[in-house]
Amino acid sequence: MEGQISEGVKDIMGGKVLDYEAKKIKMEGLEEGISQGITQGMQLTLINLVREGLLSAEEAAKRLNKSMAEIKLLI
Repeated sequence: MEGQISEGVKDIMGGKVLDYEAKKIKMEGLEEGISQGITQGMQLTLINLVREGLLSAEEAAKRLNKSMAEIKLLI
């Protein structure tokens, strides 16, 4: 029965993908989460380089567009 319903819906809809509000919100949230994750990963990498003495705190601040006070808090 479920297969018949699914096939019936496909026939009626013509196989088109609907873009509905909940799907749009989910995709926007996913994109935002990915962007935040990338930013946090870059920040963590630069801070770890500073902690290991491979990058100066000033250079990390410049690359992250943060003040030295913010960098010191992160370190």
